[in-house]
Amino acid sequence: MNIKKIYETSNVDIEFLDNFYKELVKLDNLSFRANLVMKLKQVKISAIMYYKNRKLLNSILNEKIKEIKDLDTYKLFVDTKGWTANSKTDYVVEGFPRSSNSYFVRSLTHQLSKKNIDNVSIAHHTHDIYNLELGMALNIPCIALIREPKEAILSTYIYYDKKKPIKQLINDYRKFYIFVSENNTKLLVIDFKAVTNDISQVFDEINKRFYTDIPRTIDTEDIKDIEEKMQKSSMSKRTNEKHIKQSGLPSKERELIKDRLRNEVSQEVELAGLSNLYASIMKIL
Repeated sequence: MNIKKIYETSNVDIEFLDNFYKELVKLDNLSFRANLVMKLKQVKISAIMYYKNRKLLNSILNEKIKEIKDLDTYKLFVDTKGWTANSKTDYVVEGFPRSSNSYFVRSLTHQLSKKNIDNVSIAHHTHDIYNLELGMALNIPCIALIREPKEAILSTYIYYDKKKPIKQLINDYRKFYIFVSENNTKLLVIDFKAVTNDISQVFDEINKRFYTDIPRTIDTEDIKDIEEKMQKSSMSKRTNEKHIKQSGLPSKERELIKDRLRNEVSQEVELAGLSNLYASIMKIL
């Protein structure tokens, strides 16, 4: 696609934007997002935005659609990263942070490579329900990873070096898990312990749910290789202190940090009622 040519030959004016906006405000939630993707493809706005007038056009569009619910999800789309679902995505994998997202995605990619599927596209690590909603709208297999709230929030609190307030993490957790609970029939929900204790069984669940043929057997050497790559990747991007707090693998050093903060986090999580929310989802798995 020649973005410069699209930019030079497209007539994007205020009248067009007004009409575009009038259509969008009629839409809501999942319907809004699914139709938005189609409309952006049709008018090629996404390509225009990545050329030299992106900031100007983006500000105009944002002004026009500021009344639409969940504007942040729209911004996520127009500022998309490679990990956001699109029509070429094969799987969507999302979870609250520190729910074995990295390990699961690497393991899934590893297993698919056994079938010579090296260019598999997995949308992941936005930690946002938007990615799951978009995947559902596009009929992509969607997998939601869940984890017991006290450990998930404690680990996330440490990951962000206590700079994200516990109350904010509680609200983020609640939003994600309410969505999972309300859409559990449309998603494959996988618990953290299943991924870390018996991932072969998880691949069985994926194959059964989505009629896929992912190799189920993952031997000790495979797991060791995946973990080594995760360690190297984490250490290459972070200082040692950050690596301890942010690595996707457990460590004795991080457990010591957890022990110092566990009571503080656990009390707030318990008061928020998140354990009951998590338990209600586990009952229907």
